[in-house]
Amino acid sequence: MSYQTNGYCYFATGDDLSMAFTWMTATLQHPYQFIAQNFVVSGSGRIEIPAFKAPIPMGYIGLLRYAITIQNHTLDNSFVSMSYTIASTDGSYVFQFPSTQSHPLYGNAQSDFFL
Repeated sequence: MSYQTNGYCYFATGDDLSMAFTWMTATLQHPYQFIAQNFVVSGSGRIEIPAFKAPIPMGYIGLLRYAITIQNHTLDNSFVSMSYTIASTDGSYVFQFPSTQSHPLYGNAQSDFFL
């Protein structure tokens, strides 16, 4: 079963589907998309996106939500693992997946937020 909106989708069952749906809809509470990109990844390596400034007014502290879809179908044996780092350009904040501060992978995707 899947739920699809705005170019990303979750394929999951049971509790994973419930949690995936919860996080996907929560992401839509903050509708200001400012980066969307498709990467084809195989094997090992690193993909780095250019630095960007989030469209948050000066002096305002708020959540930044994001969603990552790993495959456009249910996970199969071609998927091994995923890790990523989101960091501020000045190095004052670093968010990593997987870590104790991140939510797990639900089905074929991962959504979370950070301040």
